[in-house]
Amino acid sequence: MGALYERANLFSFGAFCMRSWGWYDAMALIIADYVLNPKLRSQMDQGLRVGKHWKIPYTVPSIVMIVTELTMKYCWTMFPQYINKELVLSQFLDLSESTTRNEFAAADSYPRVEDWLVIFGLLLLVETTERIRSFLSAIWLVVLGKRSLSE
Repeated sequence: MGALYERANLFSFGAFCMRSWGWYDAMALIIADYVLNPKLRSQMDQGLRVGKHWKIPYTVPSIVMIVTELTMKYCWTMFPQYINKELVLSQFLDLSESTTRNEFAAADSYPRVEDWLVIFGLLLLVETTERIRSFLSAIWLVVLGKRSLSE
């Protein structure tokens, strides 16, 4: 099972470098696997192993991701001239002969790191925290959700 996740992480890194939305999809599949696979859930519920003797709950990295995202959004608000500077990380633009970074940023939306951090951080927080899951499965929220999604 570990090799599968190593490949998914490698795919995600490659998709990030090529400015594809695939890294969002790969992380969503890992979360879905956590939700549906009882063996993986039991392993992850034990916590994230740091070293040989330390384990931290997955709520810690998810909160760090959310705080990092909020910090990045604050920085982009305070310093708007740096909002597209993460495009420097994209090797896709270095391989492209006909597109500059400014043209690419203006042409279409692209997957941003801070958006991924909040999406994945919130999903990880919800799925790994029993209290949040039980709150979100309250009857009144379920009824409200069904009502809002009905035709």
